[in-house]
Amino acid sequence: YMGLHKGYTTTVEAVNDFEIRGALKNIWHDAGMMVKCLYNFTDEEIENYTVGRMNCYMNKSLADSLKRLSRSPIRKLGNHERITGTAALCLQYGISVKSFAPVLYHAINYYDGNDTECVELKNMLINEGLESILINVCGLQKDSLLFKEFYNGYRDYSI
Repeated sequence: YMGLHKGYTTTVEAVNDFEIRGALKNIWHDAGMMVKCLYNFTDEEIENYTVGRMNCYMNKSLADSLKRLSRSPIRKLGNHERITGTAALCLQYGISVKSFAPVLYHAINYYDGNDTECVELKNMLINEGLESILINVCGLQKDSLLFKEFYNGYRDYSI
């Protein structure tokens, strides 16, 4: 989502951007800590995985379309999906979710008029606000820690 916001079209272009690569590494670090706690992976296994993923993203012959990866943002923001689900597991193990703020912000604000979920999400943000998205799309309870972290992270990132 961040890559599209900056005008990139492929994973290769996006990961060559210093800010995006940093955000990706931060999320992978936090998610890696969670996976380590949940599945008892070693630091070396986590590092090998993240290096391998980064190499895939930087490989021109494996370049993937950011538009393809970003479609259906409502599904991807769902409670058990990539963004919200991973963040919830991180919090469960006491791991900060501040690294999720950039991707959350850009996922919510991603717009492609040909993607019905993007249109729906934009209308929801305009008409109902962030709180409604966190409750109805991300499946969060308003009094939950993850709701508060996402709400504050979104607001802080958007400044």
